[in-house]
Amino acid sequence: MQTQLMRAPVAGVAWLERFVEGEAAPETIPLEPLPFTLGRSPACDLAIDSAKVSREHAVIHKKDDRYHVEDLGSTNGTLVNGQPISEAVLGDGDVLVVADVQFTFFSGRSETSRATATQVLDLALPGAETLHSATELILGTRRLAEALAHRAIEMLFRPVVDLGRGRTLGYVAGGRWYTGRPDAAPDVDPLLAVECRLTGHVRRLERMLAVEAAADWGGEYHLFTRVDASEVGDATLGGSLVRLRRQLPARHQLVVQLPECALGGLPDAHDLPERLRGEGIQIATSGLASAGPAGRETPAPRSDYLILEESLLRQMHRQPTRRRGVETAIRTARETGTETVALGIGSEDDAALCRELGCRFVCGDHVGPALPRPADRHSALSREIPLA
Repeated sequence: MQTQLMRAPVAGVAWLERFVEGEAAPETIPLEPLPFTLGRSPACDLAIDSAKVSREHAVIHKKDDRYHVEDLGSTNGTLVNGQPISEAVLGDGDVLVVADVQFTFFSGRSETSRATATQVLDLALPGAETLHSATELILGTRRLAEALAHRAIEMLFRPVVDLGRGRTLGYVAGGRWYTGRPDAAPDVDPLLAVECRLTGHVRRLERMLAVEAAADWGGEYHLFTRVDASEVGDATLGGSLVRLRRQLPARHQLVVQLPECALGGLPDAHDLPERLRGEGIQIATSGLASAGPAGRETPAPRSDYLILEESLLRQMHRQPTRRRGVETAIRTARETGTETVALGIGSEDDAALCRELGCRFVCGDHVGPALPRPADRHSALSREIPLA
């Protein structure tokens, strides 16, 4: 299976990408002319402002139609895909780390030369099910890294519907990633349960593409986007979210889902929500899915929406004690002006349970499928929904 390039900002020229604090989109750095030097010195082709980067740290050059990176005897080293190198060949999607600065390499190959691009490793082989989980994690991470570098993603939007009125409040944004596996949507891919930089890059790109898509929507909608637990504490997170709010048309409302489990463990847990609310961004919190049998009795402070994950709904069908905890959480949320959104509503039985619990908003196949863009109000999405 050939890796396919999704975007090429500079045709025929290789480039590096990196995320910069305060910027939602990655910075693109064309690698020309070659050889291309990286270091702290202003004389380098790319001057990197970091005390950990040597004055002349590394150089990228081309040999026999292949790109190579060479460490120039730096103090803190150069890594390719997590491995220290003195010299290494670079391929599409490789993660290059210069001291403490991370880049993604992109070759800019033409369509004809791309026939020799990296092949995605496939574990669908006889006996693959017996592979150690660590091996699966390593190979899967590599697949996802290549998909991220190549923008191999389709954004999908799932409607959030008011159970009482049958009206669409907005859409939950999510990406369908093409990593060479048929089940590779991020929400079902266990790779994204691992807290790492790659997960943060995935979520950041999803948010950026969601806002770009929403700019073309008619009407007035809430756009629900997600922050991963591994991103909380990143100094660049707040600035990137504020920038997204400013890029989104004023008629739409940006809602950022913050993981309650991560926020609760930080000394400055309230700083990020307060900053976002000051910029007109609404806050949704989750975390009940991993709560104890009785659930949590209160949502995170100053939350506009409490998210009930799909797994929690499944557990409530089987565990009456968990249901009582969720009822308490919803009642407490309602008293503080926090609305509840239940995800994964796949049947009328699920919807009926939400009504009994006092949950106003629902999202799932029962009220509308995930689509590349919002459906017309007169389409199947707006079919009559049983009222409470």
